[in-house]
This record gives sequence, C-alpha cells and structure tokens, in this order.
Amino acid sequence: MICVGAGAGGMSAALTASIEGLAAIIVEKSGKVGGSTAVSGGAVWIPNTDCGMAAGHPDSVERAKLYLDRIVGNWSSDAMKLAYLEAGPRMLDYLERNAELRLAARAYSPDYYPDAEGASLGGRAMDPVAFDGRRLGRHFGTLRDPLPEFTVLGGMMVTMTDVYHLLGVTRSLASWRHGVRLVARYATDRLRHHRGTRLVLGNALAARLYQSVLDREIPVWLESPARRLLVEGGRVVGLVVAHEGREVAIRARRGVVLATGGFPHDPERRAALLPHPVGPWSMAPADNTGDGLRLGEAAGAVVRGENAANVFHAPISLLKKPDGTVLRYPHLVWERAKPGLIAVNSAPGASSTSRPRTTSSASPCTRVTGACRASRPS
Repeated sequence: MICVGAGAGGMSAALTASIEGLAAIIVEKSGKVGGSTAVSGGAVWIPNTDCGMAAGHPDSVERAKLYLDRIVGNWSSDAMKLAYLEAGPRMLDYLERNAELRLAARAYSPDYYPDAEGASLGGRAMDPVAFDGRRLGRHFGTLRDPLPEFTVLGGMMVTMTDVYHLLGVTRSLASWRHGVRLVARYATDRLRHHRGTRLVLGNALAARLYQSVLDREIPVWLESPARRLLVEGGRVVGLVVAHEGREVAIRARRGVVLATGGFPHDPERRAALLPHPVGPWSMAPADNTGDGLRLGEAAGAVVRGENAANVFHAPISLLKKPDGTVLRYPHLVWERAKPGLIAVNSAPGASSTSRPRTTSSASPCTRVTGACRASRPS
C-alpha cells in the first residue's frame, strides 16, 4: 500500500496496513513529517469511547448520530455518519493496542453546538497524551515543528493547564512547582535540541504516530512529491513519485491512499470554492496545495463543489515585524473574543461587558478572518 502524505491520516493508514501484514510506504512532499496535524491543537472528536465513559460521560451511537443529524444534516449520508461513529471507537482501541497512540478524554468540553439534540458536555473531545520527543532519536529533527506562536521561551510547548500554572507561579505553590519543572526540562532540552522535547497537542499526536511508523520500519520518503497515479483498466495500480532527483514508479497491490490534506494554499481552488472575501492566511503548512485532489481528479474523481463548510474558519491577527515580515497568529482559545466582548445569557441582569483593549503602536495588529485548517484524523 502507498500512502501519500505523512500527516495523521497517512501514517494511520500505513500503520494499519503494516499491522495487518501488508507492505506499506509513505511518500511526503515536504521535508518534514506531521503535516497539518503537527501544527494543530490535536483534538480528536470521537463519541462513545471507553475513555469518554471513564471521564464521566456515557454515550451511544444513537445519541451521537442525532447530534450529527442536527448539525451536519444531509451534507453527509446516514451511511457515512454511521461508519464514522461505529468505526471511531474501534479505531482508537485498535491503534492504542497496536501502536503508540494515546488519547485522554476531556471531562468537560461541550460540543460546538451544546444546545443541539444529542450534544454532550464532555467525553467526546480527546487530547493526545504528552510524548517525549527524545524517543524519536535522530528522527526528532524531521518531525514538523509546532507553530512558533504557540510556544513560549522560543520553543517550549504548553497546554492550557500549563499556561494556567505559569500565570499563577507567584500565587500557588503547586503552580510554582509545575512551572519550575517545565522550565527546567526545557532548559535541559535546549542543550541538545533546537526546541523542547516535551511534545503536546497535535505535535504529540504526530510524534506518537511517527514513533509507531519507525517501530514498524515503514519506509518514509521525504521531499518526494507525488506526480501522477498509475491507472490500468480503470483501476489505480500505483504512483509515480519524484524522489532523489528522478521519477520513480511504485506499484501497489492494495491501493493508494491520498492523505494530503485540503487546499489551503491552492489559490485557484480557494477562489472557486471559498466564500469571498477570505484572505490567504491559512496556518496550514505552505506545502499543502491540494495535490491529492488533483491526483484524484486526474483519475476520474469529482470534488464536490458545495459543502456546508470547506474550511475551519478562525480570526487571525497579522503582525508586521520590524524586518518587514508578517507574523500570523490564529485566535483559537483564550484570546478568541479580544479586544472585547459582550456576553449575554437568559438570566436577568447577567450580561457582562469587557472593556476593549487597544493594540500597542509598537505591534501593529490587523484582525482578519482567515482559514485555518484543522486536523481531524480518522
């Protein structure tokens, strides 16, 4: 089996093939492993899992299906929804038993539409368990780095829990201890590595899958963009890849998996499929230009032109640095509502207003609506 793309999807497919006794290979366009997964928050949404139950949220396929029916509607078929809901828990159990995947369910994390029928207040969203990047050895350098804007001290990854502790180091002994351990570990890491090796969020998810790929000795060809599918008698039988300065044809007895992500950096498809105006400020890796879609179309596939949403939209700030370069920062969590908000609920007199904050003239910042591709491994 040939897997195109070294993100969570491509690595999961290659791992499954290898575990089941098949030969697999991963080809990756860029020089790094991890794709959009490595720079994402890494949250995985799977209802009705054992770890969700352990977190205090009993669930069922029927309840989750009701939620998807209310939210997704007929943008997806019943068969597709049921396939996702029934296979998701089995996939999680399978990769936890046979690979390094480890996810922890959130005790409290409401679904995006908490008032919809079938919604849950927790258990369905799961985060990758922290991973020690030192286990990757020399391969740590080929794991895609997280977004620098999501690190502190020039390369230390942190979770929401870490941030709360770091902000409270002067107010709590527990937070002080937590903060000291984090910084001491990071200082030690920087003596040998270009960044911290305590990996969390999507970087931990990518690293865990990468470690599993290395353990099973699955070949990973970096800087090897796919050129075209080999089609014989209406059947895909392989792939032509640009590798080490020449084109190489790889035959596949069990198929080719196209796991190259979306089209965040394909200006033509963005113009054709996204609402206007949407600026070209995606946080996805620049190599993500829709290659898999073009490969599929060349083999007869059709890309659906109408969807409920082609991208995960997020407010993005553009900050111009003194050297003229532009830094992009997606507002996904605690600062999402800045510079100000008005919150209103159903209780009389319960609305609250926060005072808008101004931006320093030393750091000009423009709020725009960009498209930040989220990683949703399946």
